[in-house]
Amino acid sequence: MLETGMVFKIAGIIICSVLMVILGRADRKRKLPAGVKLIFQVLISLIIIYSGVKIEFLRAPSSSSEGYLYLSYLSIPLTIIWLISITNSIGQADELGDITP
Repeated sequence: MLETGMVFKIAGIIICSVLMVILGRADRKRKLPAGVKLIFQVLISLIIIYSGVKIEFLRAPSSSSEGYLYLSYLSIPLTIIWLISITNSIGQADELGDITP
């Protein structure tokens, strides 16, 4: 069985993934302004963070196990930036796929 905290995280990821897909489809149909899209992406990212999913530390691939950089107060902004960047990168790649024959 999964513990309650893990179920809450998984539910947050699934719900927010569906919301991002809905936002992407709405943007494709109606060409939402960038500011509106950004606001919705930030709100969806905050829902994921509220569910307990966030980047708490970074580690260099070549460093030892003690080479962790704990983000503390930078954890939430970095998580938001990462989620929005990945989402927009996938959207851009999808648009490029529509252009090529």
